[in-house]
Amino acid sequence: GLTLERAQRNTIQAAATHGIPIRLGDHDYKAANFMGNGLHSQVAHELAQSTGYGAVWYLQGDGRVRWSLRGREGGCIVSGDAKQYGGGGHLQAAGFTISWAEHVQLFLYRG
Repeated sequence: GLTLERAQRNTIQAAATHGIPIRLGDHDYKAANFMGNGLHSQVAHELAQSTGYGAVWYLQGDGRVRWSLRGREGGCIVSGDAKQYGGGGHLQAAGFTISWAEHVQLFLYRG
């Protein structure tokens, strides 16, 4: 009930405070690593509120890295950015999966 909702909200807000700037595709995102509780979409959404573009990444069991992208309502479109990395999705909610080596390259050249 209400206690669970409050705990989830606190988790989302805490994760969003750890966002860092990174360039993905054509846009500057605020991104954070978040692995827990199936709240990836909500954390990415929260990150998008400050910059327009939010992203969450986490390591999958197969060693690949999953990225979840969200765009703030009102025209921040993320699907094109996801496509540049072989992914896809909806206009304001998309994602992609890349190798660990590709993931590291994103941070080396984050500009």
